[in-house]
Amino acid sequence: MDGGFDEACFHHPQGMCHLYRDGQHFIYLCDTKNHAIREINLTKKEVLTVIGTGEKGFDREGNKDPEV
Repeated sequence: MDGGFDEACFHHPQGMCHLYRDGQHFIYLCDTKNHAIREINLTKKEVLTVIGTGEKGFDREGNKDPEV
């Protein structure tokens, strides 16, 4: 779930990087079990999902069904 630091939830976060942009500090991390990349704005104390829908995909070509 996105929102402020007191609202946002993560499920098995891994791998993160720090970025300083436009006078603000950000952390990007892989929220593994939520199938998303999350942006944590340390300056505004907000969390936003920037990539992912929360659903596991099948392939890197746009969620095509796997060939059987």
